[in-house]
Amino acid sequence: MNSEDHQLFQLLDRELFKKAAQFVSSLQKRYPSATYYKILDQYVKFRQSPTKYSFEKGLKQILDAKSPPSDAKSLSMCHRFLLELGFDTSRALEPYERAMMKYANSETCYDWFLESLKDLNWRHLCKSSFQMSKVNEKSKSRLFQFWNSVATVVWIQLDKGSLSEKELDIVPRLVYKLTSDLKPFENEQELIVYCKVCELFGDDKSREIVDEIIKFWKEGTFLDLYLKNFLMDHLKKLEEHKLTWKYGISLLNNLDDYGILQNIIEAGHKMDKPFAEVMEVLKQKSSRNYMLARVYAAKLYGSEQLDEVLFQFIEKYHDKPSCPVDLQSLDMDKDKLRAMFEKLPSGLIHDKAMSELFGKGDHLQLFLKYKDSLSTKPKTDYSDCSYFVLEIVKNLCADSNITLQNVVASISILEGYQNVDPFNYDTRVWLVLLYTYMGLPEKAYSHLQTLNIKNVQNDLVYHWLYTRFSTILPNKNYSYCQNILAPQSIYASLKNMSGFLVAAFERKSWCKVPGIIDFYERMFKSFTRWSIMAETLQLSRLLNEKKLDQYKPLIESLQTFGMENFHEMSWSDNRDFQIFDQRGGEDVSSPTPTFHKIMAPIRVDNAWLKISIARELIFYSLAKNEKNKFVDDTLAQEETLTKSLSTHELWTWRIIRLLYESLDSSDSIDYKRLAQLIEACPPFVESTWEANHSYLITLATLKSLDQLKRIKDKDLRQLIKNKIKETRDSCTALFGAYKDLVNAMAAPASLNPPHLHSLFEATAYPNLAPEIAQEIAQGLKAVRNI
Repeated sequence: MNSEDHQLFQLLDRELFKKAAQFVSSLQKRYPSATYYKILDQYVKFRQSPTKYSFEKGLKQILDAKSPPSDAKSLSMCHRFLLELGFDTSRALEPYERAMMKYANSETCYDWFLESLKDLNWRHLCKSSFQMSKVNEKSKSRLFQFWNSVATVVWIQLDKGSLSEKELDIVPRLVYKLTSDLKPFENEQELIVYCKVCELFGDDKSREIVDEIIKFWKEGTFLDLYLKNFLMDHLKKLEEHKLTWKYGISLLNNLDDYGILQNIIEAGHKMDKPFAEVMEVLKQKSSRNYMLARVYAAKLYGSEQLDEVLFQFIEKYHDKPSCPVDLQSLDMDKDKLRAMFEKLPSGLIHDKAMSELFGKGDHLQLFLKYKDSLSTKPKTDYSDCSYFVLEIVKNLCADSNITLQNVVASISILEGYQNVDPFNYDTRVWLVLLYTYMGLPEKAYSHLQTLNIKNVQNDLVYHWLYTRFSTILPNKNYSYCQNILAPQSIYASLKNMSGFLVAAFERKSWCKVPGIIDFYERMFKSFTRWSIMAETLQLSRLLNEKKLDQYKPLIESLQTFGMENFHEMSWSDNRDFQIFDQRGGEDVSSPTPTFHKIMAPIRVDNAWLKISIARELIFYSLAKNEKNKFVDDTLAQEETLTKSLSTHELWTWRIIRLLYESLDSSDSIDYKRLAQLIEACPPFVESTWEANHSYLITLATLKSLDQLKRIKDKDLRQLIKNKIKETRDSCTALFGAYKDLVNAMAAPASLNPPHLHSLFEATAYPNLAPEIAQEIAQGLKAVRNI
């Protein structure tokens, strides 16, 4: 961007539209034939009055001219302009396509390709890459045809629904022909692309895939892992058992792969090979994969040797953490497994495996049995004692048992345990959840920070702490709040992701392209990313922060995300809940325990996210005095969406929806109805995270109403101010009562039922109720001045 462009966009961002129009006019006089400044002139008019701007009389005439925009700056500006007008990415990329039809050249084609990558628009990615082989020199045509083949595979795999029936018939056949014409393939990457193209036809091209790989591969040498998977998968689909046996054994010369071993066993069984012959292959090594494969073979053949090979495996791996997972994959008879385990010497990992497989033993007694090992292990080691501690905690926190006192006891036990096993990941994660449930995010953050979560892991785990963060503890002096308000590197890196994709194309790392694109799409559509955008805006309202560009990230992301994805709620949910949801804490014969209550603060769904985004868009619409298509779409689905909201979130939604409806009404706001809704504010919840949430979302809503200039009625404005004062006045009593409730749990007499008293006595860990109560008092200091 040159200095003139930078100056213009600064004026627009500061909403100095008159000066911007004068500046563009002066530029047009200096460059009367430049299409770019004609487009900028229309863009300024649009920004000045979006609701009155006529696309048909403005930009469309420039796009439909005999000489359409063709230079790089004009095309880029058209793309941006069309997105801001509300068109989808396909429409926004059409100027590039028109320019190529009129003035085909390699530079425009490459820019088209790049913009398609940034927009995740596979149709245009395919179209632009198809043109590349035509507008570039012949020496590069082979390269660009592979680009097109990769792009077509991605399009059909990731966005098949956008293709018509005719396209679904023609496109795969065309790309198959063009890719086949490039034989013989010169390297593994080219062959991988060909295999992926063949897979567009389902199993119909399995024979071609197998033939090409066998022709390319020198049997007995290492085969690329992608090609190995293609070969074994398609031999299985073709039911080529002899070849599966032959090439599987050859691949094992360079690989120790359980999947290949399974394929060999199944092929041998279907060819009626004797069990002894199969075992000859499986006895060549004594690795974990080979020993487990022997068990699999014996079970499949119904061999008398099953008990022997099963016991051999259990005897070697019964005290290894992988053992339960391996055995569960084979679906073996549990009585037989238990009998074999009981023959072997007991030990920490052995007893843990018994508990995982059979639900065997008293978890408290098992923990006490091995508690002394914590003092002798290296400090940085991760002890399996954590399994038994967590089973105790899960029992206390299961939906059927959970009480506030049980949660306080669970925190006390885990904090005591963490002191002697400080690097234990699982127990620390549960502390994050428990402190979040208690409404103490600063304590939760201290544990999350210790986990040293980095980069993409943040997208998987940030919801443990940063769900509804705007109404949990919005104080910028706290570390947890400062952390989430800082730019998140994993999402900031999305701007550079198209560069990685281009590098993969140019360096012929084509097998990586679908994976990079899938990652790019998952990060762009990440539930956590979009939740943070919405929550940050609510936090800004609560803290009276007004920034001209605070809505910009959300608005720009929605332009690329598109209405269809928004309507279908096509966010990518990458959040990790599994660590909390695993079975535990109850007898194996009992139903699997659930943890819905303890996970309530972090268990929000796509409907909640859509409402949250629409909520912030309504405040944006009220400031701009214009309707919003994303809000309108949300209102059309409102009945089903609002079921996901908390009581106070639903109250907020009803209020702002009423205000939004006034935007297209000839009448003023229904002040009587608005006053009724304000008066109907639900009572605050008196403990846990809901105390913070109910108080702060109420305050955020009232403060936002107080700042709205649209509300003219003096009585209503006074009512809002009175409610703000009433809410603030209740803060000390609300959190003080919560603090006192927890503090009272320190007394031994309060430990009811009696098993809690026994638990503290047995573990010798202190009851931390007073410390937790003090944290609640600190939280009160953080919110009472908001």
